[in-house]
Amino acid sequence: MQELIAKIHWLLERREDAYPVQDQSYRELIEAIAQLTELLLHQVKEISDTWKPDPQLVKKTHEFIEQPVFICGAMKTGTTLLTRLLDNHPSLLVMPGDSHYYTNFRKFSGDYADLCHYWMQRLVNPTGQCPFWFLGESIDSYIKFLLYLNYFLKTDYDTFQSVVAAVFCANPNRSMSTRYWVEKKPENEWYVQWLVKRFPRAKFLHIVRNPLPNIASIKKLNEFKAIPFRAISYSVRLKHLMKLGVDNLESLGNGTYKIIRYEDLLSEPEKEISALAAHLDIQIDTNLTIPSENGVPAKANSMYAANRITGSIAGWGDDKKWKSMLTQKEKEEIVTVLFSQAVSKDYEYWSDEEIRAFRKSSNLRGLWITLLARVIAFKQRFA
Repeated sequence: MQELIAKIHWLLERREDAYPVQDQSYRELIEAIAQLTELLLHQVKEISDTWKPDPQLVKKTHEFIEQPVFICGAMKTGTTLLTRLLDNHPSLLVMPGDSHYYTNFRKFSGDYADLCHYWMQRLVNPTGQCPFWFLGESIDSYIKFLLYLNYFLKTDYDTFQSVVAAVFCANPNRSMSTRYWVEKKPENEWYVQWLVKRFPRAKFLHIVRNPLPNIASIKKLNEFKAIPFRAISYSVRLKHLMKLGVDNLESLGNGTYKIIRYEDLLSEPEKEISALAAHLDIQIDTNLTIPSENGVPAKANSMYAANRITGSIAGWGDDKKWKSMLTQKEKEEIVTVLFSQAVSKDYEYWSDEEIRAFRKSSNLRGLWITLLARVIAFKQRFA
């Protein structure tokens, strides 16, 4: 097993070197973690008959298991930064990576082996960048996770709650002051009405970002992954997601749903963190300004390598790279589709002449963009 673990360490480093591209080293890493999982499952089978859960830890999970915090926001808006700022607070258990509560766990049957493989991939390699090994480098923690997962799957907890409880019980960095668990997946705003019915005590944090650098980052990501990019398609989707945030806020109220601007987290972190703490009714903690993964300082997941600084908000800085990243045509599509939404979120410079020049409203170009946007919106709604 030690040889396999050493191989995984090496592949994790290769994966980080290629980030965000998923190259051959990524595929080899997936296979190696699957092999490790099989070995651990064999050990779990041998000791499961004599193993007993810690009753104090199990009791503690009952106190927070019905109180999630869901992170909402479009791709590349800062959902990862927000999650990592919450990570090291003693009242919060932040799940690793994009854990896909709604989209994946409604489909899971609760098959134990499938869940073990799914989650070991995320516990060993949460984001593709260091820190790796979410529960630490001791294999005992991962054996405990598998044991506790098997235990909680036989309780009244749903599948995802079972995973949350198992992560808490197996985590050597756990806090016995935990009050909420935190789940992040871009575009959680689509599922808010369903989630709040499932968890009446849930809280929601929705982060928004200036659409120009937001969509430029998506374009950069698509270039890395050789995926076709259409600025107008992302603009239409982002417009709907921003409207969903407003609708969710009006429906649930300020006590449940909060909208945060990415730029405010960067420029006034103490002020914004204080507001977040008040929204969640938790103590202000200095750790809330240090991005981390299970307490370990984390690296920014910027599309620009120079911005990937570890353990600091400074590494997530917004800039004007969108000016060179986006073509004239793309700028016109983004600004024409999203002008009203951006201005309503107080992105003041969208009212400057430089940005207004990209807005096409009454001429043929503007009519074409508007018509195309409506067709795309219709297709996205029924996709």
